[in-house]
Amino acid sequence: MMQGQTIVIKGEITSGEDLLIAGRVEGDIDLGGRTLTLAPGSCVNATISAGTVLAAGDVEGTVSASVRLEIRETATIRGNLESPCLVIADGAQVNVSVDMPVVERRAVA
Repeated sequence: MMQGQTIVIKGEITSGEDLLIAGRVEGDIDLGGRTLTLAPGSCVNATISAGTVLAAGDVEGTVSASVRLEIRETATIRGNLESPCLVIADGAQVNVSVDMPVVERRAVA
């Protein structure tokens, strides 16, 4: 967990664990299928790849979430989004292009 609004990371973050960012990141973030949470006040300029992304801060770049992308009311997002499930809360500011790939659904028995 990376906490602290004064923390600045420039470079690449790769992890097999969930990550909470409260500071500033410039670079690439790859969490595989894990969850990335961007706290209110966070500032991320990056290419993001994760299973689930919960964005409440400022994001500029490409965000790919293989499971779910949730943009909360305090978020400002600019760039490209890709996720099969996209939730945008009232009050969120978005200026993006969106790609929502088709996900094969299993039949319910």
